Amino acid sequence: MSQHLVIAFIMVLVSGIGIAIQAPINNALGAQLNSGLFAALISFGVGFTSLLILNLTTANFAPLRALGSAPLWMFAGGLLGAFAVYSSLTNVAKLGSLTLVATILCGQLTAALIIDAVGFGNLQVQAISPARILAVVLIASGIVLSRY
Repeated sequence: MSQHLVIAFIMVLVSGIGIAIQAPINNALGAQLNSGLFAALISFGVGFTSLLILNLTTANFAPLRALGSAPLWMFAGGLLGAFAVYSSLTNVAKLGSLTLVATILCGQLTAALIIDAVGFGNLQVQAISPARILAVVLIASGIVLSRY
């Protein structure tokens, strides 16, 4: 396995760990503020500020020229991210971290199966196979097992 692939797997693994930790952190912030909505806003504000600083330090603003020609649907990622953060922080205490993350993963895998099948977002088409369907079914079974 190439070094670039190993680094990619490590980065994504750490990202997954971060997502699992993010929900209870944001839930605690929501309890502190007595508002899940403001906790989500603060979370995104910190993320926005971090990315702004990183972009400012590169001093490369050339990518902004293409922003005006981007179709509106390409801006939906921010809305989807905001909904994910808000729904996670308001439901982690009800579901528990394991069930929450397993449910998120099941939703992600279900959507990914369809995204791959149609090649959405300039991705290469990958056929739906019984093994891929089984992967989603096993995660869904894990959700049930995590609750009972």
